[in-house]
Amino acid sequence: MKLKTAIVVQNIRYQAKRLKLFGCFAHETHEDLEQELFCEIWTYLDRYDESKGSFNTFVARLTEYSPT
Repeated sequence: MKLKTAIVVQNIRYQAKRLKLFGCFAHETHEDLEQELFCEIWTYLDRYDESKGSFNTFVARLTEYSPT
C-alpha cells in the first residue's frame, strides 16, 4: 500500500507543477492544485485493473486527464 500511495503522491505533484506552468493556473498555489487533483482522482482509484496495465500508468492517466 505504501508504494501505491507514493505513486499517487508522485504523479499528483508532477501534474500540479506541470499545470502551474500554464497561465490559467498562475493564481493557484501548488498545494491547491495538488488537493484538487487528489480529490478528482480519489473516486477512480478503486477502478484499477491489474490486467490492463501498471498502477503507475493508471494514476498518471487519471492525473493527466483530470478536468481540474
